[in-house]
This record gives sequence, C-alpha cells and structure tokens, in this order.
Amino acid sequence: MARIWKETWVSSTSKGAADWSADALATIQAHKENPTLLRHESVFVHVCSFTFRFETLPQLERVIAYYEQKIPPSSIIPTNELSAYGGDHGEVQRWYERLPLFLREEPKRQKVIKALHDARAYFDDSRL
Repeated sequence: MARIWKETWVSSTSKGAADWSADALATIQAHKENPTLLRHESVFVHVCSFTFRFETLPQLERVIAYYEQKIPPSSIIPTNELSAYGGDHGEVQRWYERLPLFLREEPKRQKVIKALHDARAYFDDSRL
C-alpha cells in the first residue's frame, strides 16, 4: 500500500528524489520571494520502499508516463532540449532515469504506476 502526503516546502528537506526542472524551480522561487503569501507544498509518494517527491503536477505526469512504458525509451535527450536540463549531452539524465532499477521490475512497476495515479487523483483538485 502506498502512502501519499504533503509537506510544507523547506529548503533543508532532503527526502525523496528531486526534479529540479524549470517548472519545479519556478514554484520554489516564487515561494522564496514571498514565503508568507505563496505557500509551497511538496507531495511525497512512498511505494516499494522508495519515496518520490513532487513539486508540481507536470513532474508527476512525466514520471507516470515514464513508468507506464513497459520498455523504457532511450535516455538520450535531443540537443534542442539540453538547455532545459543544464550541462552537455554527456552529463545530463532526467532524474527519474536515475532511480533504482528494482522499481522497473514488473510487479513493482505496476505498484508504482498505481501509487502515482492515486497521487494524481488525490491532488488533482488542489494546487501542487
């Protein structure tokens, strides 16, 4: 059974795997500029002895799309998208491609997909 919860964003929090893509950084930066006006909450999903951390709904949707594929696609990032990840083509990986391989095993992959869908359904009405 997966556990899903929210926590108020704190810079010292190191739980879960982070995705520091542009959409995640934008919400965190807005919170840093106005912490009392724009409260930011991170969403955590604990499944199969691993905790995912999501800052935005698009992050969650990217991970769902990745895990729904039975055979993972190539991890090569097109050259025109490299600027979104920083670095050059030899240094860059999407964060969800660096996750433990045991999460890709079929029974666990199915549990991860179900937990991530539950998280999306649970948080669709609220702002991530």
